[in-house]
Amino acid sequence: MEKTTERVDPITLAVVNEGFIQIAREMRANTIRCSYSPVIAFMEDFSCAIFDMEGNLIAQGEDHPGHVIPTPRSIQACIEDLGTLGLGDIGIHNDGYRGGTHLNDVITYLPVYYKEKPLVYIAIRAHWPDVGGSQPGSYSGLNTSVYQEGIRIPPMKICANGKFNEEVLKLLYANMRNPDLVRGDFFSFVAGCNRGKDLVLELVERYGAETIRQCIKEMLDLSEARMREKISEIPDGEYYYEDYQEFFEDGKFDPVIIRVKVTVVGSDIIVDFTGSSPQVPGTVNAGYAVTECGVLIALKSMLDPASPVNGGCFRPIKSILPEGTIVNPKPDAPIGAHGEIRKRALAVVMGALSQAVPDLVCAASHGCSGPISCGFPIPKTGGTALYYEIPEGGCGALKDLDGASATGDVDFGSAIRTIRSLEQMEAEAPILIEKTEFAVDSGGPGKARGGLTITRDLRCLADGIFGMLGERGVIPPWGLAGGYWGYPQRVGLVRKGEQEVRDFKIPAKETGFTVRKGDLLILKLAGGGGYGDPIERNPERVREDVEEGYISREQAYEYYGIVFRDDITVDEQQTVELRQKILRERVWLEVVHSEEYPYVGVRGEHRICRLSPKTAEVLQAEDNDLLELIGKNICPLRAWLTIDPAMEPEIVLLDKLEQSILGVKPKDKVWIRRITATSRYYPRDTDCAIFPVRGDRGCN
Repeated sequence: MEKTTERVDPITLAVVNEGFIQIAREMRANTIRCSYSPVIAFMEDFSCAIFDMEGNLIAQGEDHPGHVIPTPRSIQACIEDLGTLGLGDIGIHNDGYRGGTHLNDVITYLPVYYKEKPLVYIAIRAHWPDVGGSQPGSYSGLNTSVYQEGIRIPPMKICANGKFNEEVLKLLYANMRNPDLVRGDFFSFVAGCNRGKDLVLELVERYGAETIRQCIKEMLDLSEARMREKISEIPDGEYYYEDYQEFFEDGKFDPVIIRVKVTVVGSDIIVDFTGSSPQVPGTVNAGYAVTECGVLIALKSMLDPASPVNGGCFRPIKSILPEGTIVNPKPDAPIGAHGEIRKRALAVVMGALSQAVPDLVCAASHGCSGPISCGFPIPKTGGTALYYEIPEGGCGALKDLDGASATGDVDFGSAIRTIRSLEQMEAEAPILIEKTEFAVDSGGPGKARGGLTITRDLRCLADGIFGMLGERGVIPPWGLAGGYWGYPQRVGLVRKGEQEVRDFKIPAKETGFTVRKGDLLILKLAGGGGYGDPIERNPERVREDVEEGYISREQAYEYYGIVFRDDITVDEQQTVELRQKILRERVWLEVVHSEEYPYVGVRGEHRICRLSPKTAEVLQAEDNDLLELIGKNICPLRAWLTIDPAMEPEIVLLDKLEQSILGVKPKDKVWIRRITATSRYYPRDTDCAIFPVRGDRGCN
């Protein structure tokens, strides 16, 4: 039943909208049933969506935002190169410089035609289990070039008029470990797209093509109007924040900075990353579509989490991403840190807008996808048995809610299964998982506690090659409103027959490391930051956390100021006295305006804070220790200590940007503290000191 382009009645509009969402869900179910690799069948590391002929997102199901939201850029790149695909054509693409994410995430897409006219695109972006490169699974934290990350696929027709290009497929498979898995998964994506196409045609047969086109237009327009309404509630202004990625070169730590300015004008938002570090030869860069994706996820989840996700939501948002920087690199910079840049972009946008809408943001989460892989050669076949997982971490606390524990970050949506069957993982590779448990004290202390990460002990049952690509191994996730940082990511090794836990020399990024049969890997992602001052947490809730094993009695004492009797009941009088003591011990410094440029670095750049020797002594801090400054705004600022004998005690120099971020002016006081892993009383020579990096002690 064809209709004119008059406005669609609300019932039809709602049914069509939900129809598109349901189509994406059925594509997902179909793909899982047809898939070959555990990455798709069990981890479900793929996403399905529907787009208009310009590449605008129409609908997704319960999919991964980090897959779906960059896909319009991928489709637009394909349109630039290939034009509109014809009936029977299928395109593929994974180039992170042109709308892709990392090279493992390959988009498979096809057009839907109705009565010889193109209507929509159906697309699946999925993680291929291996695309070549230097490391089994194609993840490496130490790559210096994109050519080490795997095969780069420009926009291309892999199927023309119903005929697959088998020669190109053979070329792709020849550059990938376990090509049978890759081939099986690829055709499950084709099947999923074809199922989506059939269901769209059923919807069109029911309502007519013109009605469907009008519904798409109105769906996007309504989402735009709703997002503009939400943006209009934010006070106009410019809001700034900065955070870091952990770059190492020749084993030396040289963090790179992500700077953002969020400008709110009426119902429009401009997110400007000008001033972020230039691209570097390390896995701390990602393409523009990835960074933009982090921005859009942050704003959608903060401002309008309840409505459907489509391209209309993002029309009021503009991102400025200078080319040649870590947020928009040029070839041949590595682009494998897609999850890490996306999460950091999300974090800095939340950090900036915490100054305007503090009740809508959460503390920083574990902050990385943290993929961990170990490839075990199979001599008989020449293939590789691959252990691969995205382990669970802690999420940041909200104002009135503890952070979620042992889960993925908000940018994972509900798609990827970070908690997997241990038996399934053991069936995939020669490993034995000896322990999986919450990591005690890993959530950032706060009035609302940060989410806990897990500790997993993994025994290698054969020789293999281990690698990881993570973040927050040196600079932990930040808390809000006086809440403390979450525990940093840490991966250790116990050699067979030994007892000592060795840290890897490059935290969270060790790659190409040979593990031996009998070795034990100890895996721990970061915990989430806390929200609010921990000495304001209800003592009964702290007691419950101790009983549940979420925090230790030591952390309850040192951070939360709780004194327990032997039977773990709270001694109320001593608790009051201890909390008063903690308040008295805090270091508050007077702000003095400075025009000095406060950054140093080699390729990267990081903020320094000059303090007097006396102040450093009170903080129990040394040169290059990582500090945290807290002002009137709820989000803290990080800086590295430089002890300066010429500095006066009781003051701290802050430039205009620092004052803006912290919400302070000269003569105001800021709270300053040294960052350690779990305790303000741990001595410096323990492995709990976050910075400097753990000396030269490492795995051999």
